[in-house]
Amino acid sequence: MKPYITVIDNSVESIALQGGLRAVKYYPEWEEDPTKFDDYFANFSINAWDRRINRQDCELCNDWKPEMRDIYKGLTSIKECKMRLNNDNVLSEIDAQAIICYALYWQHQEQYKLNKTHHNAIMRSFGRLCKQYYFEPLGLYDHSGCVFYSGIRHGWDYSAVGFVAVERQKCDCTSDQECQAVITEALRAYNAYFNNEIASICIENADGEIIEEHGGFYDDDEINRFLSDSYGLLKEAA
Repeated sequence: MKPYITVIDNSVESIALQGGLRAVKYYPEWEEDPTKFDDYFANFSINAWDRRINRQDCELCNDWKPEMRDIYKGLTSIKECKMRLNNDNVLSEIDAQAIICYALYWQHQEQYKLNKTHHNAIMRSFGRLCKQYYFEPLGLYDHSGCVFYSGIRHGWDYSAVGFVAVERQKCDCTSDQECQAVITEALRAYNAYFNNEIASICIENADGEIIEEHGGFYDDDEINRFLSDSYGLLKEAA
């Protein structure tokens, strides 16, 4: 008996395979966030202030968007502020999330420009955080679907919504490039999950009986490679 298939955008694709088999691609109604349970993404964290993203899964993350004044949170005077910013223990004095936002976003904006002493103090604290984590800005392109990306982009429908982090010590990422690779793959998987585009396939024989099922595909290229290697891909069927 065929499983229940949820049709997304009125399309279920059928792909012809060798030996009289065919694969039917569909999108299950419910999928778990792959970045939550896949071991490869175990040390990848999202901190986002967009309310559509219910994730703050890092000890440095909060569900509120920090402001520049949070750099001075808890300080009672300008004099005290200067004393603490001149101290190498800044990280314990002010909110870590605000430090991250300053390093990733605010230091490049004229309205948030600090004097050299204060800037250097905050960046020293950020440097200490970076010994444990690798950070990148998190952006969202929202137009006929949502695409999350790392880095900063400008234009219509683009916005900065937070940051992502990879914890270095708990994974095998010995370089920034390896951390960037984790982020790239994690966001590709998260985008598929967020837009309900994690696909599954049923393998049917010539009589229409299901002989195997496979899931967790993030795009058509993954499906075609899997089918070609495992069954021998013939062509896309109408």
